[in-house]
Amino acid sequence: MNITYLLGAGASYNALPVIDELPSRLNVFATHVKEAKSFLSAVNNKPDFVREEDMQSLLNAIYWLLEEMKTHKTVDTLAKKYYVLSNREPDLIVLKKTLIAYFLFEQRVQTAQLGNVELKTSRYKEIPDKRYDSFIATIISKERGNLTLDPSFKIVTWNYDSQFELAYRSYSEKNDFKFIQQKLQVMPSFITQESRYKFNQNKFGLVRLNGVAGFLSSDVFDNLVHITNHAEVKVHLLGAIAYKFANMLEEEMSVFNYSWESKEQFESVHSEKQTLVEIAHQIMRETNILVVIGYSFPNFNRSVDKLLLQDLRNLQKVYVQDVNAEEVCELIRSSFELKEWHVQVIDDVRYDSKSEQQVPVIPVKGVDQFFIPPEADI
Repeated sequence: MNITYLLGAGASYNALPVIDELPSRLNVFATHVKEAKSFLSAVNNKPDFVREEDMQSLLNAIYWLLEEMKTHKTVDTLAKKYYVLSNREPDLIVLKKTLIAYFLFEQRVQTAQLGNVELKTSRYKEIPDKRYDSFIATIISKERGNLTLDPSFKIVTWNYDSQFELAYRSYSEKNDFKFIQQKLQVMPSFITQESRYKFNQNKFGLVRLNGVAGFLSSDVFDNLVHITNHAEVKVHLLGAIAYKFANMLEEEMSVFNYSWESKEQFESVHSEKQTLVEIAHQIMRETNILVVIGYSFPNFNRSVDKLLLQDLRNLQKVYVQDVNAEEVCELIRSSFELKEWHVQVIDDVRYDSKSEQQVPVIPVKGVDQFFIPPEADI
């Protein structure tokens, strides 16, 4: 039984803001950078690479992005606008660099509040989201000392955070980003950029369709920081992130790509970009049970979603775990032709035919733990 999880922003809800909350969190980020910049003259024990001009460059980029986002529904929509307008390519690069810096900050800060009190979405942040830890504990090998994850499980995600690796590191024999990504068969990663790499369908794997924001940075795996007004703490943390923003390597930025980008049209797209979609499609074709968590199938991802969900001849059932599970189920039923397939074997030849019967799409409302389907052999 092959079980695939399709994840959206809601799957990291306890650790990171959902898309509508991003502007308010970018403002928080800017406030901390501004305060750190003001503390520079008072801190004697600061690294040589911490520079006021880098902090100001980062501040300018955050304020610019916030202003640009005011007339767009989401930051992803804004990114697509920059992509299709060839003269805005420099803006797309700045947008990505700013988001990478933001994600490095957000995933280093241990205690902070997310959401909005008035909208009743206020919550304390967990780094990492504890649901990932519970999920890993459920599907990890029962053999003592064997830290591999059940190969019947795969993850395809639209998120560009590092929550899964952060959760898995407490199980890992090495607190090393590269080692953990190899252990989890993460794409894109250090190892998958090698031309000889082939995805192994017989192992656990995690494919990020939009790439990853900042995966080459050791900052993600440093000790988590309790952000305070302590001058030295702020200067060290924000100074390091500002330095990375100002001196970002092409290799790091190129692995953060949206689904609509192509190597032929935008040279900053990493070479395995198309491979990600192909591998995700391969995973989907072998999927028996699909679990959708925190994903609402936005219009700007629709072309890739349709590709992933077409001709799933082995699909038996879809579970949707979301606070608005019924609505997402109806969207799936109306937007994608998820039909059951009949299989006949005559004289050792397999014949597949699509029926008119809809694959069951079942809502799951509880969101305290990631849903494990009853069909799973665990």
